[in-house]
Amino acid sequence: MAVEVRMEFGEREAQDFLEAQSASSVGKEWQLQASKVTLGAAPELWNRLVTSATNATKAYVIRVKQADGLGAELLNENNLTIQKESFPKVKLEIIRTPLAIKSSLFTMCASLANSKTEDLPVFRFGVDSQMQPCFTDYERELSPQQVAHELLKQIFEMFRKLYT
Repeated sequence: MAVEVRMEFGEREAQDFLEAQSASSVGKEWQLQASKVTLGAAPELWNRLVTSATNATKAYVIRVKQADGLGAELLNENNLTIQKESFPKVKLEIIRTPLAIKSSLFTMCASLANSKTEDLPVFRFGVDSQMQPCFTDYERELSPQQVAHELLKQIFEMFRKLYT
């Protein structure tokens, strides 16, 4: 009788193993498909991010006179720079890599002593649970408009602090 118990236990373990193996195979197929969608959609996500950030910058400058001179420029197909060269100086550089966008922010409010440069969070190209292209920071799934907001909010916050 002890042999039968062990067989049932062995059969259950074998079934668990086969189910895990099957789930792993499905997971790998999903990852492969997600990679294909991500690589295919990255240029469009980037273009939508560039458009969103450029439009948001223009809208902000129209409403906030202290931001006059702040502008967005696509320096090449992989580099969007948003900057203001007069005081307060600010330069947000957004670089597209094959898998993500990386950004850095330089600010100088009154003098070189008051300047700082910081790396901003990386946003990877990805897909959501419905296999729709998006950006991700490993915690959230973001649209290009949301990423533009995340990147520009520090510039807009700087102007608010300086002039209110």
